[in-house]
Amino acid sequence: YFTEYIENRVYSEDKAFMNEAIALDTIIEKLNNSDEYSSSYRIEENGELHFYEFKYMKLNTDTIIVGIMNIDKIVNDAKEKEKLIVLSETDRMTGLLNRVSGEQKVEENLKNGKGGLFILLDIDHFKSINDTLGHGIGDQVIIQVANCLKTAFRENDIVFRLGGDEFSAYAAEVHDKKIAKSIINRFIDNLKTIEISELGDSKITASIGAIILEQGEPADFADNYKLIDKGVYESKKVKGSHVTFM
Repeated sequence: YFTEYIENRVYSEDKAFMNEAIALDTIIEKLNNSDEYSSSYRIEENGELHFYEFKYMKLNTDTIIVGIMNIDKIVNDAKEKEKLIVLSETDRMTGLLNRVSGEQKVEENLKNGKGGLFILLDIDHFKSINDTLGHGIGDQVIIQVANCLKTAFRENDIVFRLGGDEFSAYAAEVHDKKIAKSIINRFIDNLKTIEISELGDSKITASIGAIILEQGEPADFADNYKLIDKGVYESKKVKGSHVTFM
């Protein structure tokens, strides 16, 4: 029965897995370690994929029962929950993490002694852009700067918008100043490629404060945030994009 079931109903990419998963040797091995053995797989019906789960249960030494259940609702509910979590953590304009989510993630890493590169930045003369060209152009600038930051850092780094024209980023694995500078310089180079016709020849620049924290020692988020905020202030004294390490 199961051979026919797998051949005719199970999704093609899951057939090999299912043949191995329900082989007698596999079932015996799994039930020797636990009273239950289950896994999920997919069925293709009328061109649509549906999620199912099989479950083997050992009632006693002589009796094993097996059941199959459609778990579409469970899977879809989990996906919906994941979407809601992502939405709650995301800055709608830029697609980066929002302030609450970003700060929580950085704080957790610092408390656990991961150290790493922690930066804060804001866009130079942003208020002037908003006042003279309007909020629509200001929004374009924010989105472009966010993209520049996103591509300068890696996917597993924490990049977030604090609000307005302020951004922050944290890379737990970066403990070398040379590497840190190369990441920040990549971001600064990315800024030079921004093209918004309404800006004319004006270029977008940013003032950046940065710190590299040693691995192994717990660090306080608030204290280090204040430090890199001072770094932003110092960078503003220099014309063009500039980073100050604290």
